[in-house]
Amino acid sequence: MGKKDTSTTQYTHTCLENIQIVNPNRERPVHEFRDRARSVAKRYHESYEQEFESDEDIERILRAFIKEDSHFFDPYAELSDMFWVRGNLEEASKMLHKAFEGAVGLIVDKNGTWPDALPWSWVENRHIIRAIDIYAHELWEDGCKKCATEIYRRLFRSDPEDHTGARFALLSLLLDLSPHWEEDIYPGALPGVVDGAGLDEWFEQNAKQFPDEFNWWLSKE
Repeated sequence: MGKKDTSTTQYTHTCLENIQIVNPNRERPVHEFRDRARSVAKRYHESYEQEFESDEDIERILRAFIKEDSHFFDPYAELSDMFWVRGNLEEASKMLHKAFEGAVGLIVDKNGTWPDALPWSWVENRHIIRAIDIYAHELWEDGCKKCATEIYRRLFRSDPEDHTGARFALLSLLLDLSPHWEEDIYPGALPGVVDGAGLDEWFEQNAKQFPDEFNWWLSKE
């Protein structure tokens, strides 16, 4: 069984201005966060090579992974997708919310302060970053743009190499684009097909409208 983490959450609503996620066991903010290696992660990824007879079997093993280590977050997103396909949108949203709470609870201190750095380059951090990123998009879909903006801002600043594309989401929010901003920028493009060079050019052209948000990053280029 995985070692249990003891961060706690106090919240009144999913929006970030009304949510306080704290870790009472961490006195000071972490400069650079690196999660511990989680034994369940390897078995989770190996499960993709297995064949299951039914969705119920898949759900059972995902719940088993969560029971073993509730702070490994990839299974939550997969369960959420399953609930969404079934039309159980409330359970789908709850799964993403739980993953977000747990992920942020791992990285913050007792005052809810995020680390300066949450690098994607540490493989151990990726399930955390994915959980936060997915939840930000969920908030955006639900119309909670202010909260989504703040989450993407924190993701971007904590990982300036920006492997998840948080800067594009952040800029799209500031430009009041839709959660499907790729389609707004490239109407008619095939789903999932993005012109990387063109997207970088779009970002550099439009980010200049928001110097307070992006000059720190553009000046490094």
